[in-house]
Amino acid sequence: MITIPTALIGLAALLSIYIFQTNCTSNSVKCLYDYLTEFILTLSHWSGVTYYDVNALLFIIMMPLLSVVLPGALVFTYLSKKSQSL
Repeated sequence: MITIPTALIGLAALLSIYIFQTNCTSNSVKCLYDYLTEFILTLSHWSGVTYYDVNALLFIIMMPLLSVVLPGALVFTYLSKKSQSL
């Protein structure tokens, strides 16, 4: 299992935001693509795994997982607060 420390993700995000702000002038879609690519390249460089592994971890595993877990947590919180108020 590939594990990327949370601090590396935060540092890569900060570095990528800096690059995004300095290099983005016109096309916002291309700028977003460049930002995400630079973010993944930075994570892969710092963690020692390949670009494709980090890409798969973030966009094939983490994003779908978060798409299911976060709404589920919101529904659970809403239902638990609703049952406490009764």
